[in-house]
Amino acid sequence: EGTVSEYDVLKIAPGQKVTLSTDTAPGAAWQGEVITISYLPVDPTESGDFSGNATTVSYSVVVEVLDTNVPLKPGFNMIMEIVTNEFTANTLPISAVIHEEDKNYVYIVNDQGITEKKEVSVGTASFEMIEIKSGLDPEEQVIIDPPDDIREGMEVTIQ
Repeated sequence: EGTVSEYDVLKIAPGQKVTLSTDTAPGAAWQGEVITISYLPVDPTESGDFSGNATTVSYSVVVEVLDTNVPLKPGFNMIMEIVTNEFTANTLPISAVIHEEDKNYVYIVNDQGITEKKEVSVGTASFEMIEIKSGLDPEEQVIIDPPDDIREGMEVTIQ
């Protein structure tokens, strides 16, 4: 059982997929599914605001863990990632995109092994990936983690 804010409660429904993880077991994750969402908000002291002055309202969410082999003990703190929207997108690691002067760029390597700076339009991002809406062709080779001193026109070797 966990809580979600009033901003997120309208985005979830029973049956949605959930990924559970914990700092206690780095790299481990388990699958679950939303079972119920409370109709009424939880008491502020139950949602972690011990001051009694809640700034946001929280709602209780019950998740069923679908994996049978969870080597944790009752009471462990878990992180619930509830999938609220899924779509197919062209993405790159977030480290590949450089933000300068309100524009987003990536460096590509052309057929001659020379770097080119290309402006891209970005969309949704996660902690690791970012959606590329336009500005790149699928066959272009993007420099995933460009060094700080990279410049357009540099000769590079593809590894």
